[in-house]
Amino acid sequence: MAERARAQIAADVAGAQQRAETARQLRQDVANVRGEWSSPARNLRVVVDSSGRLMDVWFAQSALDGGPERLRAQLLDGSARAGRDAASRVARMAADRLGEDSAAARAVAAEAEERFGPDPAARSRAAAQTIQLAPWMDPGLYGPGSAFGPGSADQLRGGGV
Repeated sequence: MAERARAQIAADVAGAQQRAETARQLRQDVANVRGEWSSPARNLRVVVDSSGRLMDVWFAQSALDGGPERLRAQLLDGSARAGRDAASRVARMAADRLGEDSAAARAVAAEAEERFGPDPAARSRAAAQTIQLAPWMDPGLYGPGSAFGPGSADQLRGGGV
């Protein structure tokens, strides 16, 4: 009985040490995450770190064509979008390392959403997964992977599901 208890304690300690090492490595990797955004015209590029701090800005002469207010608006919007990109990368990293259903991974995702707003890609993935079919709709025709279901526009464009 005592031997079994010692073995369980040793296993618990080893598990805690592994989780601590995973958390330490995650913190280190998060520090290296960068979020990026480029304007549709590709004449403005913004890079932020995992906390949303501006790390780099590049712009071509043509980015000034719209005047300083337009450039200002693009920089502000671009830095917010780059922040959402970085936050999304951090949330995916946490889910991969800690498990999607772990409280820590959910907390990281919630903090990212609170700080930078919802991840549009995650919202569209969630919407596609939770689509509700009306009773008269045939799942073979309207369900995921079908001709008219979620992702069907991507299939038509050649992007697959």
